[in-house]
Amino acid sequence: MPSPDWNWTIEKQICSKAELAALLIRDIVAELERSGWSKKEQLDTHLCLEEAFMNAIKHGNDNDNTKCVNLKCWINGQIFRIQISDEGPGFRLEDIPDPTAEENLTNTSGRGLMLMRHYMDVVDYNDLGNLVTLEKHRKSDPS
Repeated sequence: MPSPDWNWTIEKQICSKAELAALLIRDIVAELERSGWSKKEQLDTHLCLEEAFMNAIKHGNDNDNTKCVNLKCWINGQIFRIQISDEGPGFRLEDIPDPTAEENLTNTSGRGLMLMRHYMDVVDYNDLGNLVTLEKHRKSDPS
């Protein structure tokens, strides 16, 4: 993957605890703000980060806080990119039910994946399904 000039990068490993993920999300969103990203872009990214981290903690690592979640994040004024991986067995995207199908409307499963696809420009999983890459491209200022 080509290397743009990144303003900020972080590589970190945390145990599977939601409160640790929340602290990282706070720091990442603060860096987006420092890098000039709009409030809407910050909120969209915050939502997607919550979903991705909770998927890694809950579904990937089965809420086992002896297992780790790893992240690598890159930010500049135009691109946000993050990779989040867990120690779980992974999943196959095609096995996740469509949350918009009538028979699944009352299920909560799959909604986070749908939200990430909606708000991010890139949502990509490794072959095993235990690493997600999210990327958002900053939109031009409409004013």
